Amino acid sequence: VDDSVVFRKVGRKFLEMVNFNVIEANNGHEALEILKAYKIDLVVTDLEMPIMDGEKLVIAIREKYSINELPILIMSGKEKEKLIRSLKLGANDFINKNF
Repeated sequence: VDDSVVFRKVGRKFLEMVNFNVIEANNGHEALEILKAYKIDLVVTDLEMPIMDGEKLVIAIREKYSINELPILIMSGKEKEKLIRSLKLGANDFINKNF
């Protein structure tokens, strides 16, 4: 889940290399629609996106839809405090895009 086409393509290639089937979403709202339609094994999301950001997506997955067993990985270039906040909201881990 990322509004950046470049990061979605990079993420897709990596996940497909380790045998994941990938469904892309431009924002959190699209991701929630996908979660309703498909069985998803992992969510990889950016934090800053239009329409619904990654924090709101994590909250919706954990609270609104009560999907607690679904792993959520945040992949963002935001400061470490914001990444840590996403863990407190229910994400499982994060990767900083600014490697």
